[in-house]
Amino acid sequence: MSGATSSKNGVISFNEDNSPFNWVDLFAAGPATCISWTSSYSDTGVLGEAELATPEKGQQAYEEAVKQLVRYVTWFKDRPKDVRKDRHRKTPTMPIPWGQRPVK
Repeated sequence: MSGATSSKNGVISFNEDNSPFNWVDLFAAGPATCISWTSSYSDTGVLGEAELATPEKGQQAYEEAVKQLVRYVTWFKDRPKDVRKDRHRKTPTMPIPWGQRPVK
């Protein structure tokens, strides 16, 4: 591959804490993970052992991701839409954020 650079391995610092809650890898995550800036837990931006990557492993990860995305979209597209309910005791006195519209 022309112009490609090799990636070095990188350590996810909070994985070294051996926490039963806060850990991440390519295929799983702990039951309670705090999301933070990548630079706060990786000096290089590389997460894991990039030097062990192969085209075959990349293809396998890609195919699994596509398979799971297709499963999710297939499930999600046919499910009933969530019904929004207005639970305010009083009418809000400030604008609703994110361009949402009031419930009618």
